[in-house]
Amino acid sequence: MLVSVLFTSVLLGACSNANEKPQLPMVPINQRSADVRYSALQKIADQNINKWIGDNIEEVRFLKECTWKVDDEIFFNTRKDRAYLLLLIQDNDTSAALDYVYVLYAAQNMSKWTIYFAGLPTFVIPRDRMPQVGKVAMGKLAEFGRQEIRKGYFGSNGQIDDKFVNATFSEELKARHLEFLRKR
Repeated sequence: MLVSVLFTSVLLGACSNANEKPQLPMVPINQRSADVRYSALQKIADQNINKWIGDNIEEVRFLKECTWKVDDEIFFNTRKDRAYLLLLIQDNDTSAALDYVYVLYAAQNMSKWTIYFAGLPTFVIPRDRMPQVGKVAMGKLAEFGRQEIRKGYFGSNGQIDDKFVNATFSEELKARHLEFLRKR
């Protein structure tokens, strides 16, 4: 599978570093179910991805040959108008060596969400580093992606770091998105 990415991080397993911030729990998914913003944004992301695939956008064509899912965990800022989402991707080719977690970004403007795909990190998970044979399980992909996002998501005080979430929304991101939409 040919994938073009700006930044790629290879996850080789669960390693810890004494200098890393402690991993803090997210609000459990079952407690968020009353907040419709989570399911609404996840649905919008799904719709956007399906539309991009249907529109034959170059950078998402490979998703036709993959099993993918927008993860249930959403990393909102405190205002809940910006967020990171994770796109979990299993290559359907049984001889594939890698599965992926793409980071998506969402920004709300006047109650309308825009989902951004291009120019964001991609985490690459080698199948040969996993105990099971074949595709990396969606749950394991989610775990890896969540772990990576959480490294910047919480500040040293344990609270959501809005600067981490908000800093991604830039003119460069918007320009990359427009270029992404043009490539057919």
